[in-house]
Amino acid sequence: MDKFDKIITNASYKDFFENNQKFNNIQYPIPSFKEYETLDNNNLIRALGLSFQKKDSNHQALYGLEIKIDGGSRSGRIPLVRVIKENLKPSIWKVSSKIEDLQKTVVALGKLVYFIEKYNDQKYPIPLKVIILRDREDYYATQDSPYYKFVHNLIEESGCVLFSLQFIKNLLTNNEPIDLNQYLQTGKIFIMTSNN
Repeated sequence: MDKFDKIITNASYKDFFENNQKFNNIQYPIPSFKEYETLDNNNLIRALGLSFQKKDSNHQALYGLEIKIDGGSRSGRIPLVRVIKENLKPSIWKVSSKIEDLQKTVVALGKLVYFIEKYNDQKYPIPLKVIILRDREDYYATQDSPYYKFVHNLIEESGCVLFSLQFIKNLLTNNEPIDLNQYLQTGKIFIMTSNN
């Protein structure tokens, strides 16, 4: 972890859309891809945000970490936000460690979307919910996998997008820029062993 890069951190959702230039970019170390497996979820989402920011083929894409959203009696935080100014749908990202935690992650992202809808006067587009799953792909990759139906039905019904961590690492280790827009489609699952 010898390289450092900057990313917007701790902005409000409103300011992230309207006044993102006023925020100081906070500098974070960029871990190597080998270190991704050992990072906790907070540090992993930070590393992914920094990596996506560098590799995104859309140079208008803006990334932010721990973006605050008002909601009822307390504010929530969106782990990672990606926004493109040209009226493209923003996306909010969260890491799920295990398949057993996947439903909880879907609910947490749904709650953030609810707060965005309810407390922002419908001024900003409703974001796409994106999950990065750390668990082994062979648990849900094929129809004879033990969690295939559960994972695929949950992602389709919730309107989320799911990436396996292995798929993301493969995207990021490629030397080419990444066109994330081609992957950000509701109900889709992207894994190394097969794509749908």
